[in-house]
Amino acid sequence: MAVVVIAFGDAAEAVDAVRSLLIQEPFPEIVVVNTGGTGMAGRLRAAGIEVEVIERAEPLFVGAARNIGIAATRAPFVAFLAADCRAEPGWVAARLALHRSGFATVGSALTNSHKRSAVAWAAHLTSFSARLPGLSAGEAIAYGASYERGLFAVHGLFRQDLRTGEDTEFNQRLPPAARPVWSSDVRTVHLNPTNLFGAIGIYYQRGRRWARAQSELKLTSKRHGIDLWYSRVRFSLRNTRRALRGTPDWPVVWRARLYVPLLHGAFTLGAHREGFPKAPPPPPARP
Repeated sequence: MAVVVIAFGDAAEAVDAVRSLLIQEPFPEIVVVNTGGTGMAGRLRAAGIEVEVIERAEPLFVGAARNIGIAATRAPFVAFLAADCRAEPGWVAARLALHRSGFATVGSALTNSHKRSAVAWAAHLTSFSARLPGLSAGEAIAYGASYERGLFAVHGLFRQDLRTGEDTEFNQRLPPAARPVWSSDVRTVHLNPTNLFGAIGIYYQRGRRWARAQSELKLTSKRHGIDLWYSRVRFSLRNTRRALRGTPDWPVVWRARLYVPLLHGAFTLGAHREGFPKAPPPPPARP
């Protein structure tokens, strides 16, 4: 398996992202793609890490970084790891087991980086409630995928002009049998904010980016304003109960649920501020 670590602006977090891959068994092919800076190779060398690094001074969207990594690797399966994520032990082995059993695309679960922080849990549940390890295949959304390399030859590469959602767009091009399968055994740690005011700002900007991606993908939504906020809060809290009730994390998660509506509110406000295509009204009923 090849793993493309995607970094932006010489992000310091990429060092630990790479370290999480160096302890994987079997050992993967690793390439770091850093855009918007040229200091990543030096940063990794200073940390005692020698892996292939490709750098571009100009900032590029994630789709472009993915494609650079695909072209620079040779292994028959390709996975991606963002600089603000960490691969848990068994990450590579669990992916390969599913690929070798016949699945072309394998999704992954996300775990919270700061399990004692209610704010970090609120951020995690706001963004990733559909990727909690405790969900079943019918309840989860299979993002964070690794791919059989041959898919790119048949279906093309990731779109490079999308600020976000490039994986959604690519997965929609795949035939149903090749779309990502859910695996709670493939677990990725996501670094979440622990400061409430910082998290509010982050989710306001995420709402704006989400709305922009909706426009770029020419998607429409029937939900706006309070309706959008309510549907997102309800979805997050429902998945939280199903995946985490009764676990050792539940006492902190219980407190975190108080912040989830606030962060979804910031997200919704950002989406409203940016604006995104609304679904056309239904045609008038015939007399």
